[in-house]
Amino acid sequence: MTVAARLDSQFPAVIRPSRDESFADFTAKGHWREYFARNGAVLFRGFNVSNVDMFRTVALLLMGPLKEYQYDSTPRTDLGAGIYTSTERASTLQVALHNECSYRRLWPRQLLFGCLQAAEHGGETLLASTMAVTNHISVVTRRRFETLGVMYVRNYWPRLDLPWQRVFHTDSRLEVERACEREGMSAEWIGDDRLRTTSVAQGLWRDPLTKVRLWFNQAHTYHASTITPDIRAALLSLYREDGLPRNAYYGDGSRIDNDTIAEICHAYQRETIACQWQTGDVLLLDNVRVAHGRAPYTGLRTVVVAMS
Repeated sequence: MTVAARLDSQFPAVIRPSRDESFADFTAKGHWREYFARNGAVLFRGFNVSNVDMFRTVALLLMGPLKEYQYDSTPRTDLGAGIYTSTERASTLQVALHNECSYRRLWPRQLLFGCLQAAEHGGETLLASTMAVTNHISVVTRRRFETLGVMYVRNYWPRLDLPWQRVFHTDSRLEVERACEREGMSAEWIGDDRLRTTSVAQGLWRDPLTKVRLWFNQAHTYHASTITPDIRAALLSLYREDGLPRNAYYGDGSRIDNDTIAEICHAYQRETIACQWQTGDVLLLDNVRVAHGRAPYTGLRTVVVAMS
């Protein structure tokens, strides 16, 4: 095995096989765990993980049992047995940095991405250290989010954003209500087929061992101020604020001002690095310590993900 120099400062750490060995033989040695503990992000390169079945095997070796992706926030395809496509949002759009499912009280601790086909241009997975992002956010903002948490409101309009049937994987209103109850969300049916859900989750996460507090929410991805201005104006004229497909508030229901969201977005921007894919790469992330996103791209791109 060869490892890029200066692992104590490189992010992500890059690990390559030193000879022709299987991923199973390599992982059995356990060397990678040290680098993952240090960086929270390890890129395995040169193992030629070229299809979904190989990726699933690698995911089980690295992470053990896989979690189901629930309460969908972005479109993706279920490839079976715990493997999904990464977000299928339009290739022209940048996906904002975020920690997966941090709008919930339960989330995957680890993510594994696999590049089955790298884009012709762009398509990098964007990364940022959550600790570094946290340190760029003012103490006042951190304290407010930690005290109040974040409220997420979703309105499921027909033919706008993801339909509730896809998010909850059912056509049954009763099953939706039961799922919301289990998740600690409120569910309100409006008219014939419109659903509004409201949930409150953490603003920061406190590591039970180190006691370190890390920024851990998706207020900036839900907040109305981050919608393109002309689209936001059109949505507000049609649905008003309380009917927007998505929005974020403080946990007590009070508004988060636009300047605060801008501060959060700037903190992510300051720490963003771009991880350039090569076909066959596998990237392991600590979902609490590392935020991820996606750069726009051209050409075909196939990146898959597993969670644990």
